[in-house]
Amino acid sequence: MAKPVTLRPVHPNCGVEAQYRRRLDAIIAEMHRSLVYFVSAAYRANEPEMAQDRSPAKELQAAMKRFANRRPRSV
Repeated sequence: MAKPVTLRPVHPNCGVEAQYRRRLDAIIAEMHRSLVYFVSAAYRANEPEMAQDRSPAKELQAAMKRFANRRPRSV
């Protein structure tokens, strides 16, 4: 039986890693801002109904589900 070949470890370029992290952080921040905007808009749009119709938590949960089902924009 042949001994398995062990490859040398891969060490990523620190500059590339830093650039990737910045871009990823920017995308996450954009998603967060979008989510906060969408949920706030959904709450403001249905504020009077929420007090009488369904609980605010259920209404916001439905709004979050609608937001999650949206198609992402191309980057």
